[in-house]
Formats: sequence, structure tokens, C-alpha cells
Amino acid sequence: MSGGQFPFIPTILTSMGDMPLNFQPSFSATQVGSAAQGAANSSVRESGNMYIYSGPTISPTGTGGAKVVAFFAIPANAFDIAGRTLTLMASGGFAVNANTKAITLVVTATLPVLNSNAPSGTTIASTGAVTTSGAGWAIGAQITKYGNPGSNTQTAVHNAAQCGAAVEALTLPSALTLNESVVNYVAVCLNNTTTNTDSTLALFEATWNN
Repeated sequence: MSGGQFPFIPTILTSMGDMPLNFQPSFSATQVGSAAQGAANSSVRESGNMYIYSGPTISPTGTGGAKVVAFFAIPANAFDIAGRTLTLMASGGFAVNANTKAITLVVTATLPVLNSNAPSGTTIASTGAVTTSGAGWAIGAQITKYGNPGSNTQTAVHNAAQCGAAVEALTLPSALTLNESVVNYVAVCLNNTTTNTDSTLALFEATWNN
């Protein structure tokens, strides 16, 4: 296993397995301003962490809509055969106030822009609108390939949503039709209606499973 660590830059890790040796997608992990996005090349094997942002908490620069604070690029041809699964988990905190906020994971074919509105796509996980004060939050989802190679068929399942002590409702599974031959993206979006720091992101992790 190999990995690299740079100050305030997400760590890219790879692990050896029996995924085809010619499967060598590249993806990125740079920090722009105060938010992590996606620039180091890496080979992906059977399983392991593909992307991690863990550093100073970050928040969008604006309010009044779901804003992108971090995103992960799903490499082209990652979903090559049935059973390939991408597990996503994001977590952070809420400020001490009763302002309304919401966190979502959005999968999209459009390159996300940090601090801009969430791109068009499919919301695969959400906390819903909450007024939780002074507590943590976490959401998670999985995207799994099914069907024939190249058939552009995936299912996204929302598997976690918690705000403080409250477990939130899960969204319905989503049938996706991502173009598997090109790069797609998963964005973490924060919707802070009153103050930009009403909710913050502390961790965003993407894990690959064979």
C-alpha cells in the first residue's frame, strides 16, 4: 500500500488487489482557497481509500442555496463490471443557533464549482432541512454498478443521515445512468440559509470496494 500526505491536502491511498492491471484511472486532490477539490494521479486496485479530505473545517462563502464545498471525481471506466461499489461518507458540524441548514451529496456529470450552486444531477443523500444546534452531522451513500459493462447502469443507496442525536429519514434508492466512459463527480453541498458558517464540513471520504 502506498500513500502521500501534504499539508491540508487530502490523502490519496491505493491498495493492491486483483482488479485488472490495466485499470489505472486518475483523479485529483488539491485544495483551492478553503475547500478541497480534485490533482495527483493514482492507480486503483481492489479496494481502499480513493480520496480523503480531513483538515480545517470548511464552509461555503455564500448562503441561500446548496453550495459546493468539496467534490470527488469518479474516474472514467471505474464502474467497469457489476459489483464495483463507491462508498461515500461526509461529516461536519453545526453552529450554535437554530438557523435552518441542510447537507446533500449530489452525483453529477457536470464539473462542480466550489462555492457555487450545486450542479444539476441526482441527490443521493441528504439530511433534509434541520435546525440542529451545536452538534455534529454525518451522511453517507453507496453507488454500485449493475448490469453489463458499458451499459451505464448504477444504483445509489442512501445509507446514513444523522444530525446530533437525531437519525434523519433516508431518501429512496436512485437508479443512475452515469456515462461510465467519462469522469463523473460527487459533490458535498451545504445549504446555510442565514449565515455561511451555520454548517461546516470536516471530513469527506470516498472508498472503493470490489
